Amino acid sequence: MKTSETSPASSRRRFVKQSVAAGLGFNFIPAYLTSARAADNPKLPPSRRINLGCIGVGGRAGSVIPGLTAAGNAIPVAFTDVDFVAAKGVEKNLKAFPDVKRFQDFREMLDKMGKDIDAVSVVTPDHTHFVAAISAMALGKHVYVEKPLTHTFEEAAILMRAEKKFNVVTQMGNQGHTSAGAEQFKQMLAAGIVDDIVKIDAWKSPSLWFMNAAERALVKGYPPEEPKPESLNWDLWCGPQAVKPFSKMYHPFNWRGFHLYGGGMFGDWGAHIIDFAHDNLKLGLPTRITPIALADYNQISYPLSSDIVFQFPARGEKMPAVELHCKAGGNTKIEIPEKFG
Repeated sequence: MKTSETSPASSRRRFVKQSVAAGLGFNFIPAYLTSARAADNPKLPPSRRINLGCIGVGGRAGSVIPGLTAAGNAIPVAFTDVDFVAAKGVEKNLKAFPDVKRFQDFREMLDKMGKDIDAVSVVTPDHTHFVAAISAMALGKHVYVEKPLTHTFEEAAILMRAEKKFNVVTQMGNQGHTSAGAEQFKQMLAAGIVDDIVKIDAWKSPSLWFMNAAERALVKGYPPEEPKPESLNWDLWCGPQAVKPFSKMYHPFNWRGFHLYGGGMFGDWGAHIIDFAHDNLKLGLPTRITPIALADYNQISYPLSSDIVFQFPARGEKMPAVELHCKAGGNTKIEIPEKFG
């Protein structure tokens, strides 16, 4: 299938500046539906069918899109991706839905197919979550967005307000939030088995998931330009950020480690190792943040390893002040009390 033409860089940046703030997320799975896909269920009435516009088709979307369609009432009608050839995992969704229309620019998808789309999934690098979400929401589309919700706190606050303004159903994807361990912790709190928690230790393994140590040592400035895959629209990938010369140090995976595009450990793994405790204990915002150690920190990429302590105030009965100690990379060994070993 032929990929649509893309818009010039100048129009993209002008569009970003002029975009209307909107809300995000969508709960796609009503309980009354069977496990059959909508595409295989011709008897499904139009009133119960959700037409999806999917922004981001490869990578994490290889799991998200099958999950959104598994209930049987949702079917993709449009795919958008900056690379339909070299992107990892994209072939899985293209094979499952071979007749879906394809675009490289999500704005073109919304412009040409907006009337046929009920909801939009956003599964892209962090720095483009906001622009994709608000664009869909401004058109009244329900939206599912992968974690982290946005690249900045300000963007998240705008989306929360816009959810109400546009009266849409929203959902942020975070599989760690619904894990068996998270649910068990929630039930233990409700039953009073665990209470008066005053300290939380959280850690990510020593391996640096967004680039290895040898690559990280090279990041003294922005990486030099490398030949890019012909199928990749790099300008659209950069989205609202300044366009840097293409480098494999950014794409397809290591963007997580750069300030311009990702959120480092907290943006990528904080949603899993901190979220369920933060949510169930109603921690809110910390009153103090103390960096114990930051290895090889600079203004371009996130630390090679970090050791940070967050202090949270008391929140009422059975919820005293809490210290959250989070380690990532390097020496992440946590001393576990003997009686818990």
